[in-house]
Amino acid sequence: MQHVIFLIHGIGDGTPGDDFDTFEQLLMEAYCRQNKANETEWRKQFKVQGIVWDPATTDPETTIYSRSFGSLRPSDRSLVSESNPFLAALSLPNTRAWRYFMTFFVGDAIAYVDEFDNGIRRRVWEQMAAILKPESAGQIPKFSVIGHSLGSVIAYDFVHALNSAPGKIFDLSPDPAKNVKLSAAQIALLQTGFCNLITLGSPIALFWMRRRDLWQNDFAGLNNPVQGAQRWLNFWDNEDIIAYPLRNFFSTGNVEDIRIEDIRFDTSIMMPWAHTGYWKNKALAERVAEVLE
Repeated sequence: MQHVIFLIHGIGDGTPGDDFDTFEQLLMEAYCRQNKANETEWRKQFKVQGIVWDPATTDPETTIYSRSFGSLRPSDRSLVSESNPFLAALSLPNTRAWRYFMTFFVGDAIAYVDEFDNGIRRRVWEQMAAILKPESAGQIPKFSVIGHSLGSVIAYDFVHALNSAPGKIFDLSPDPAKNVKLSAAQIALLQTGFCNLITLGSPIALFWMRRRDLWQNDFAGLNNPVQGAQRWLNFWDNEDIIAYPLRNFFSTGNVEDIRIEDIRFDTSIMMPWAHTGYWKNKALAERVAEVLE
């Protein structure tokens, strides 16, 4: 049975196909080097599945932008679509480009904090559920979840709901009718399959501000949703202004939670584009491959 590796993209206005393909290739090459395996053996053991939630917010964001500032121009996307950071830097004085950034990037974050059914969580779970179906023996594949930027928050919320809120997935809504309900047996099966949470350039720490019960009393009530032998690797670049180390939130006194590891590394890209360099980083893929089994 294959180990499924889910990739969840971050904020933006397009599909992350190229980034996902690049990371899958780097991860496969790293795993094969480390385990003296070949591509056929890799594909037999692992399935990499990209999760795309962006369509949940694209239409309303497009409407907001076009009604406010007129039809989109190619130059409006220059801050977010130009892969060369030096060329993208030429767009820094372009006010429309910043407005586009605010609408499509900040808009995604604002939409996600809606605790009712914002469409993003539901779209993510539907794609995951299609893969995590029990086989004839009643087992599901082992699976790991890798999320970048807002995708890391989505991944964290999924794991938190899975391990800390029995009976519901993405249980963030005050309206029970809006939550995806699973039986206790289904939840237990998912818990046995989950292996690793891997977060890239993560703003999870800021998103804890959305709920007072998480940050009141100096985060004393915050619990690590990763349990037992499960692992949480949190990658962050010091030049990435969106990324936060997280391990200290789950430490008490001198006792550190060994289930989470903050990994600081250098994407070799200047600020602010360091935030976009994770999926294409060979060293990161090498480290992730080490925890796959």
